Amino acid sequence: MFQQGVPEMDDLERVCRLPSAPNAVANRELNLVSHLTLPADICDTDAMEKVLVWVCAPELSFAADEVSSIIRLRSADFKVMDTDVDWPDLARVVSGFRPTIFHFIGHGDASGNVMVPENGHRVGYNAVRVIRTISAASAELTGVFLSGCYSVGAGPDLAQSLTPAGGWVIGTRTGVDDDLAKYFAERFYSHLSGSAQSPHEAFEVARCYADTIWEDEVPHAIWSEFSRLPPVSEMSRTIYTCIRRVFDRPAFQTPMRMELSLKDLADAMEDVIHALGTGEVRSRRYGVSSASFPAEWLNEATISKFVVGLRKKVTAAQAALKYATEGTAGDYVSPTLINFDGGQTTQVEWMKRLNDVDRKRNAVISAVNKLIADQGVGKLPSISLSFSKAEVDGAQQEP
Repeated sequence: MFQQGVPEMDDLERVCRLPSAPNAVANRELNLVSHLTLPADICDTDAMEKVLVWVCAPELSFAADEVSSIIRLRSADFKVMDTDVDWPDLARVVSGFRPTIFHFIGHGDASGNVMVPENGHRVGYNAVRVIRTISAASAELTGVFLSGCYSVGAGPDLAQSLTPAGGWVIGTRTGVDDDLAKYFAERFYSHLSGSAQSPHEAFEVARCYADTIWEDEVPHAIWSEFSRLPPVSEMSRTIYTCIRRVFDRPAFQTPMRMELSLKDLADAMEDVIHALGTGEVRSRRYGVSSASFPAEWLNEATISKFVVGLRKKVTAAQAALKYATEGTAGDYVSPTLINFDGGQTTQVEWMKRLNDVDRKRNAVISAVNKLIADQGVGKLPSISLSFSKAEVDGAQQEP
């Protein structure tokens, strides 16, 4: 990182997106597109796009025009918000708006830094780290447009900084004149918000338009990261099924009074915690099962939030199991409720403890059923309590 004061802008600096321009931009290279194929879901223009425009160099001659050209495209399916907040406040704004596309307007340098406002100064931060920060604040982010000089010098590392769902990054390999930067962005978003089938198609259209005016001086490039996830349409059908399968096992079906092995039950709960962190579904009998799924699925915004809450419920069930089995002499729960701890615990207390384990597991099942409701996935059955109220009351009345 380095820091410099905001410079006085001469006429040349106002038309070139370098942090300072000692001479006119020269030796621009022909645009080179380097990318892997994007899955169909990233290219789905039927989904709503939300573009956050961050203006870091308002003194640029065409910066205001660039912002206006994007704002004019607002529609029910294309939301746009612009901001000029300082770098420390950016994550808060991103998290609040949840953009699918982040658009930067400002300066860049040959070292791969983008210049951002911070405490009255213009500070250079590595573009890869900036994208990682934005991506962390918005799981919905799939596209980044860095409208400044030298903004994609880091190549594929930029796109790899996006979410596991993959995405794309557009920028320039060399210096770029302000009017060209504005024109390219305008053509790109105009096509993207209209009939484009993918960001790559919109990029190619914008490049062709720009080439008719600037010929071989267009330095824009696009990098994409291939997603290991299936298309969203497929994932939405299968992720809920996979989550259900994690809990479709005896550990979340058998009442405690019928559970034969405490160790197996404890191991099964640990396997559930493992599955919620890795997507790897292990079974008591078969090891890793075919119900396993890509760990990246767990990063989808809705699933990620669900998993955080669910892990707490599973942990509570584990704690209840540990409490219920403290002092046991051996590995088996007896239906006759022999006191495992040498007579220190009454039969009624054992009943209540085992019922509590059942209830805690039912809380997990209820959370899963709430998630998969209306998704075309069958609900999980709840666990019958080991002992009815009548049985507990009867045990209390025994001498």
